Amino acid sequence: MTAMDRLAELADGNALLGSALSQLRDKGISNATADALVGVGVTDAELAEFLALAARDVPRANLFGLAISLPAYLDRRGAGREALEHCLEPGTLTADELEHVFLHMNRATTPEVVVWWHTRLTSVLRDDNFYHHFLREHLDVVLDRCAEEMAAYLLHPDRGPGRLNVDTFDLVLRRVADPAPYLRRWREWIWAGYFDVPAREGSEHARILYQILTERWTDERFVQLRQSAHQRLLTLLRFHDPARRDNALHHLNAMAEANYRGAEDIRREIFRADTTDPTALGQLAPHLEALAAVARQQPDRRPLPT
Repeated sequence: MTAMDRLAELADGNALLGSALSQLRDKGISNATADALVGVGVTDAELAEFLALAARDVPRANLFGLAISLPAYLDRRGAGREALEHCLEPGTLTADELEHVFLHMNRATTPEVVVWWHTRLTSVLRDDNFYHHFLREHLDVVLDRCAEEMAAYLLHPDRGPGRLNVDTFDLVLRRVADPAPYLRRWREWIWAGYFDVPAREGSEHARILYQILTERWTDERFVQLRQSAHQRLLTLLRFHDPARRDNALHHLNAMAEANYRGAEDIRREIFRADTTDPTALGQLAPHLEALAAVARQQPDRRPLPT
């Protein structure tokens, strides 16, 4: 029996499957019919087989309507994995369509489905933006069931803080049992210039760094990161090279933009370190005043822990 014969047999054996296939081959499946398939009166195995065959049978223009319904079938019936695999093949769906499928997959509630989707995200799809949104919804399951796979993905040496990776590290760092590897990688980003200008591949704007450090001011896990950021800035100021000086000004400006809670600390450290000549201090003056203004707006600010 050919695949087309088997698809016809399944459609002929159930009125709802028959209607769904007819719609998919015509103008696309309706939302109501797609919703109804969750409760269709066939076995989970038969539904999975129908979906897998239909995904390869329908016109490309009609596939998206089926694709965004597959996460619900997978979550509630365990059916649709093979069909979804087909939809995720390169060139099958557009980037916008894939984004909608990913958003629907993030609604999964079954741990087994979450674990499977995590495997696809980290081994095949490898999209850091989508991975961040996935972890925001399912970090509990990931930490319980596949923490090592998450670490292997996030700590890969070619990953910079851009594409929401630094936000993902912020999320994970607060929850993992051993934050040391994530702290090490984040410090490496700081010292390697991934928050500097000009931007490099995988980099992130320094403002994001200082926004996160401000939000985590009372979290002891982030103290090392604040210290590294300050030490990096002071190091840049020790050089007379214009490019490095511009980077230092970039960081000072980013601190002001982020209303950085360590504004007064870094001002004191700059003056205490005596890292600049009088001419350089004149160049720094407006930036230091901007940080002073930030500090004045934070009367409840506490000193940087040591």
